[in-house]
Amino acid sequence: MRLRSRVRTPVVWGLHLVAFAAVTTALLIRRTETTQLHAVLAYLLVILSASALTQRVLGFVLAVLGVVFIDVTFQVPFGRLGPDGVFDLLVLVA
Repeated sequence: MRLRSRVRTPVVWGLHLVAFAAVTTALLIRRTETTQLHAVLAYLLVILSASALTQRVLGFVLAVLGVVFIDVTFQVPFGRLGPDGVFDLLVLVA
């Protein structure tokens, strides 16, 4: 039972990281039609799935990545982490 859990955890991490990358790619392809709400909901599905299937560490890592990607790709100015994004990360860590 324990060996199965050790094998399963890296596979689940990999699948969720691939899912996160796929969601990011899909949102970037349709960025002109995508709002922040679409991005938040899509990332939330991946983060909740990761938290439910593994330890909370993966969910937390994906949550931090989600906040950064939303701020960098879907909030003006595009392509950089604004001052509000730093505050958002601080609130997330607290």
